[in-house]
Amino acid sequence: LTTTFVKVFGVDMPSLKALRHTMRPGLLYTYIPEIDQTGLPEFDALDRIAAANSLTYSFNSTLTGKLTDGDKSSYLDYLYLDIRQSYNLHEAQRELVSPTDERKPFSDITGELIIKPSMWASGTARGSFDAYENRFNTYDLAFAASDKRGDNLNIAHRYVRDGANYLEGALRAQLSKGLAFTFLQRFSFDENRALETAFGMEYTHQCWNSAITYTERLEEKIIYLTFDLLGLGRVAGIQGRVESK
Repeated sequence: LTTTFVKVFGVDMPSLKALRHTMRPGLLYTYIPEIDQTGLPEFDALDRIAAANSLTYSFNSTLTGKLTDGDKSSYLDYLYLDIRQSYNLHEAQRELVSPTDERKPFSDITGELIIKPSMWASGTARGSFDAYENRFNTYDLAFAASDKRGDNLNIAHRYVRDGANYLEGALRAQLSKGLAFTFLQRFSFDENRALETAFGMEYTHQCWNSAITYTERLEEKIIYLTFDLLGLGRVAGIQGRVESK
């Protein structure tokens, strides 16, 4: 069950002429009866369909701008928001097995937010929030920027509770036509050190591309030399390890 609300706002700016705000609240009921599946073939857990009886609410919102350049028009989603959570009816009615046992029918609250102020920059946030422990189980924050010349910058912070917690940054700088410098690093907040650092040079000419990259990880140092044919992918590569004394 879902519906859509739309409102259009007129804007008097040189390139931005209108804004459209769209909201989509939704409610989904899922029911899968518990059926004996022992007679069916089983290769892995995906071959078994678990019983389900749940309600899921969601809220989706988008803010879209209409841009004009002379007689041409284009559209850009400045903002996208999606939030949802489920309520497990089976869990809510489950019989408790011990004095300390608790029913937890609410799932994590999952959300996604994308902000794009222009065609050349964007910010993204995704995550899941534990409603019972009031903390994030996962989140992913990212920022990306680029320009017409081919330069781009990407920064991301990824967190998984009791798992990963690191910052990743990637840079591509166009030094001249066909020649670019690349850099990437992943830094672990848990270990307080870089997990991977890589930098290299790329040369692109018409239908082919070549790159040399030096990569340093915790356990190894490697130099890559690769050749690609545009449209066909990688056709050759050379790899060499750098031994530390």
